[in-house]
Amino acid sequence: MNWWRAAFRNRAVRNGVKIALAVILLALVFRKVDWPDMARRLRGIDWRFVFGAIAVQWVVILIGNHRLKILLKALDIHLTYWRTFRYTCIGYFFNLAFPGGMGGDVVKAFYVARETHDKAAAVTAILLDRMLGLLAVVMIATVALIATLKSSPAFRPLLPIVIVVLALSFVVGTILLTKNHWEQYGWWRAVERYIPKFVLGMINAMYSYRSHKGIALLAMAESLVLQLLMCVFGWFCGEALHFQAIQWYTYFVMFPVLTLVLTLPITPGGLGVTEYFANTWFERAGESAGAGLAFMLLLRLNMLIMAFSGFIYWILPGVHVSRAELARGTEAIAEEERVLEHLDEAGH
Repeated sequence: MNWWRAAFRNRAVRNGVKIALAVILLALVFRKVDWPDMARRLRGIDWRFVFGAIAVQWVVILIGNHRLKILLKALDIHLTYWRTFRYTCIGYFFNLAFPGGMGGDVVKAFYVARETHDKAAAVTAILLDRMLGLLAVVMIATVALIATLKSSPAFRPLLPIVIVVLALSFVVGTILLTKNHWEQYGWWRAVERYIPKFVLGMINAMYSYRSHKGIALLAMAESLVLQLLMCVFGWFCGEALHFQAIQWYTYFVMFPVLTLVLTLPITPGGLGVTEYFANTWFERAGESAGAGLAFMLLLRLNMLIMAFSGFIYWILPGVHVSRAELARGTEAIAEEERVLEHLDEAGH
């Protein structure tokens, strides 16, 4: 057992396991696909809805970029909107280019940290940016599931899961907002020793905004708006593929859950996991086998378009850094994440 744990700590082994799992899941999806039906759907794509989906996606990016800008500003990191936009796009590129290793958030933190002496603050803002997005996804999925219980019984098995996640989010959030009270107790310090450093960084990120409640609430509102728009994006993709069995409100259940699955670090970029989930649940909703795979192809195409813009920004003079420089920088960022454990003490 010890040798297995030691082996799995190796990045190459972990990535190998993830890739193998992605291949297995894709194989299971491919075996079920109705290929003639999928080919018919792809040949008959309504490109008006595809371009509509791309337009919605860019509106989402612009809103998300403003969310990050105000979170940075609250910590006295003053970047222009378009400079922040550049780093946001580069993050999208690295999400796709190196999904099993350097994530887009880490790379984005590296670039933002170059703009300030307070690197811990840069990491804090980006961690909270991600956390607010995930919380918005869970909230929308829960409300949509409850609202569509009668009309969409196929999704009922998901309801207990998202309700538990949402309840835990609010309980943990309440505890974190009163963190200074609990720190006087020994059990809190004992629990902190077992919390993964990345999670502890997110905890301290949330707590550090206690004096910026207005900014945090605005960022949360923007998170809800952009996640609702992503559900509209999903509807556009479904209309482009001529889905008949799925009602418009179904996307407000399907897409948030799909987003959660996509962010799970089970396989590189969620490859295989999201295709399996989408194919299974679109079929349960009444579409033909392979509808989910066609939907994911459109989603992956959109991700490629976003990544391409990030690649263009990344190679521009004055922005580009080598992989070796980036690796050294991300190691420094990882060290800053560890510093977040003592963020409150450092701030005094």
